[in-house]
Amino acid sequence: MRGAAKIVEAMYQRVIEVLGPGVKQSGVIAEVS
Repeated sequence: MRGAAKIVEAMYQRVIEVLGPGVKQSGVIAEVS
């Protein structure tokens, strides 16, 4: 499970980079955790 979490984290890191830091404050990250 730890490996999968790392992949998901990397994917969301990319999304945040592309869409901007505003994504972090939306419900996207909350959905993962």
